[in-house]
Amino acid sequence: MTASLWLLLVNSLTDKHAIGQPTFELMQKLAKQPKASVEKFLAKQR
Repeated sequence: MTASLWLLLVNSLTDKHAIGQPTFELMQKLAKQPKASVEKFLAKQR
């Protein structure tokens, strides 16, 4: 189940946010972001 959720998140980052290959470091930073600032954080990662 965890792997399925991980792959969904990676696909979302790739498709919706144009982040080619999200690194594990990026995923760790993303997990620490408050929900309200996720979009802004991802915009900076492009």
